[in-house]
Amino acid sequence: MTVGATGREGAGILVIGIGNPLRADDAFGWVVAERLEADPPGGARILTLHAPGPELSEPIAAARLAIFVDAVVGERPGEVFLRALEPRPVEPSLSHGWDPERILGLAREVYGRAPRAVLVGFGARTFDLGGAPDPTAVEQGIALVRVLAARGEGGPDGMEEDLTRSTS
Repeated sequence: MTVGATGREGAGILVIGIGNPLRADDAFGWVVAERLEADPPGGARILTLHAPGPELSEPIAAARLAIFVDAVVGERPGEVFLRALEPRPVEPSLSHGWDPERILGLAREVYGRAPRAVLVGFGARTFDLGGAPDPTAVEQGIALVRVLAARGEGGPDGMEEDLTRSTS
């Protein structure tokens, strides 16, 4: 699951970079997380992985704030955005298709709690092999994660205006 993990075990802030570093925009989450590993914001624990799965529920349950970083289809291509995440019920037969909200739901179900969580997303344009995500988008993603971590468990509520200023 984890290619890279830094910061304290059980840190209050968990940053999860999701994606494939070999597939253009899909590398967004991975690249942002790798860049943050050198200086984890707020002592955050940084994880990089290809796809989220149920094994994330334990470290997520131990966190005060979970920040997922990922490229997303169906959003405005090329734009970085912020979205609050809420736990969703886990379907008993679910074996594939784990998204952050279902993992939050599993953490709540199995460990009795789910932290505040947010997605720092990037509207993907292409998942072709080769290439890299837009460097400006990566810098914006890093800035958003740093602002979220600085705010700690306060999460994303009421942050849109501040975040726009901090990444411009």
